[in-house]
Amino acid sequence: MHGIFEVNKNIKFFNTSSGEIFKNSGKKRINENSLKEPNSPYGLAKLNTLLLVKFYRQNFKLKCFSGILFNHESKLRPKKYVIPKIINFVKIGDFSKKLKMGNINIIKDWGWAPEYVEIIYKIMNKNYVDDFIIATGKSIQLKKIIDTIFKTKNLNWKNLVIFNKKLLRPFHTNTVFVNNSKLKNKFNIEPKIFSPEIISRLTN
Repeated sequence: MHGIFEVNKNIKFFNTSSGEIFKNSGKKRINENSLKEPNSPYGLAKLNTLLLVKFYRQNFKLKCFSGILFNHESKLRPKKYVIPKIINFVKIGDFSKKLKMGNINIIKDWGWAPEYVEIIYKIMNKNYVDDFIIATGKSIQLKKIIDTIFKTKNLNWKNLVIFNKKLLRPFHTNTVFVNNSKLKNKFNIEPKIFSPEIISRLTN
């Protein structure tokens, strides 16, 4: 960003931050002003980028934004991540083995990555420069996602999924509810693709 300051202050810059910058808030909805207290190196790095962008915006009047993105899926997501992992297990159909999962009671806000990119583009074309949460505002339990994916093949997940404590993430935020009203109020923009359609797009 210092290069932008030296070359052309009219250049716009977008930083992708993460919902993992926030302190675990339980059932309370997170907004841009919620307490930022990451519990992972990744979250800490993303918080540092958010603060750096804010510093340059406030002190050098640069047109730099941060999008605080919560979980988002696409067909390009590697199979090691939880939703592609579940879909791949069902797709392969080798049920002589069980699907090993950690905590399936986690509650997350899952969105559609291509739609989030469109939202980023819209933000970049506005004159209001700030930091914005990008999330659906509709959280869902992983267990329900598992059930929906297995039902696409008329399967009962309870017979095929087993718990593996090695897959637990001790510093992971298990419950996430998000308030995306700033994005809606400032720009009249909000995601419209939610978990059922995301699963349909990934399984078809």
